[in-house]
Amino acid sequence: MAGSFRIEHIGIPARGELFDQTVTFYERVFGMRRVREVNGNQHLCFLADDHGMVIEILDVEGNPTAGPGHVAFVVPLAEYDETRARLADEGIAFDPTVVTDTDDKLAYFKDPAGNSAQLIGRKDALV
Repeated sequence: MAGSFRIEHIGIPARGELFDQTVTFYERVFGMRRVREVNGNQHLCFLADDHGMVIEILDVEGNPTAGPGHVAFVVPLAEYDETRARLADEGIAFDPTVVTDTDDKLAYFKDPAGNSAQLIGRKDALV
């Protein structure tokens, strides 16, 4: 049974005027593309990258989810410093970089809707 399931997407809230800003942020900064958008009784947009990652941006009343702890974007460790600098040039304000016990580098930031996200430079891929 375990092989039947996989994580499909992460859902994050972005209400009102923050919705378009947040969708555009993930498209512009991370090269994600819209794969489905609903603008009726529900207002949401699914964004995908070329590696199977999908984020659902939700503009709904109330708190649709407690929210994930963070959305993480990974690059090879050798590309971390250049990628972080390039994203900072795009206006992303990072928390200080942390070097983990496994020699990975990571730093948190907020998207336009205030959701926590993370840039990770992995020494060794998880999978």
